Amino acid sequence: MKRDMELVIRILKVIEEYYTSRSFSLGLEDEGYEDVIVQYHLRIMTEAGLIIIDDVSTLADGKYYINGMTWYGHDFLDSARNEKVLTAAKEKAESKGFDFKSLPIDIIKELLTEGVKNLLECNVTK
Repeated sequence: MKRDMELVIRILKVIEEYYTSRSFSLGLEDEGYEDVIVQYHLRIMTEAGLIIIDDVSTLADGKYYINGMTWYGHDFLDSARNEKVLTAAKEKAESKGFDFKSLPIDIIKELLTEGVKNLLECNVTK
């Protein structure tokens, strides 16, 4: 299964906006994401230090339950929040022959952070 960084960002946005307890639903099935893909991304997002999950995968439903976002997860999402910055990062990756969805998280965060800095520098000089 391939990692999809756009899905990672989407999951973080949903958690930030709607998370209140571990029983909430991401609701990404309505956006065309299969549950098995979302569950896989929840697991690897935990490995990356973006979110905290309760591993109850041994229970009958075999699902992970979100238990919040980490500080690093919030920082990563803050870097990805601005659509101009996100679009610029995607375009930069693609101009170099890379698929943004498949880049390592550290590289994506670097691209996003660079974009935020550039945006701030433009706003400061105006």
